[in-house]
Amino acid sequence: MRRIVLVNDRMQTKYRYRLSAAVGRSFDPGFKPENLLTLQVQVPRRLAAADARNAFYADLFGRLDSLPGVVASGGTTRLPLGSTNVSTRVMIDGRAMTPAEMPEVEMRRAVHNYFQAMGMPIVRGRGFTNEDGPGTQPVAIVNQTMARRLWPDEDPVGKRVRMGSNPDTPWSTVIGVVGDLRHAALDAEPVAEFYIWYLQGRCTVEGKTATIPLMLDLRGDRLVVGWNREPVIEMQRCQP
Repeated sequence: MRRIVLVNDRMQTKYRYRLSAAVGRSFDPGFKPENLLTLQVQVPRRLAAADARNAFYADLFGRLDSLPGVVASGGTTRLPLGSTNVSTRVMIDGRAMTPAEMPEVEMRRAVHNYFQAMGMPIVRGRGFTNEDGPGTQPVAIVNQTMARRLWPDEDPVGKRVRMGSNPDTPWSTVIGVVGDLRHAALDAEPVAEFYIWYLQGRCTVEGKTATIPLMLDLRGDRLVVGWNREPVIEMQRCQP
């Protein structure tokens, strides 16, 4: 069984060592690294429009999901154990606070079935769905650490948060809580994380794959995903 995840950061060799080190260790990294290997797919600038970009994602993930043995595919902007972080300060609805008092959390985008592909459980509420589109109320998922720190005695599902102090920024409703993962290092404790949905904001992805035999090659003017070196998915190569 295989899982495919697409990511938005260039992979580094050190990630492979860190990921392999997570297998069989006594601690829980927060995701399932077995049969998880990364690829990169560059989304061209000409797909900057939301409709064109989302159509590309739908085609890409539809093809990946159809591969024999693939359990789930998805994407993110920041890969655990192999990338930098992006943080933001959040305003909590109903609480008076100055910009300096706003809690700082790490922000990531979830693309397609990212949590399922990574083996990260939704422990409360629900995950993102295609019903959470660009014309609907903005939604967010927080990890367990953020839920404990910001709502220690409350259910975070249904609470509203806003990125930054700009009053024109729309509120996002928390729809679920996802399990913690160790993002910075295997020996680092999880930090507060805030996930937004790719269909509700600008996002480009590069690729990550679910198993070592699955590779991504560029051959001529075609993008070919091969299984045991036999092409099983062909897409026209997108030029910038």
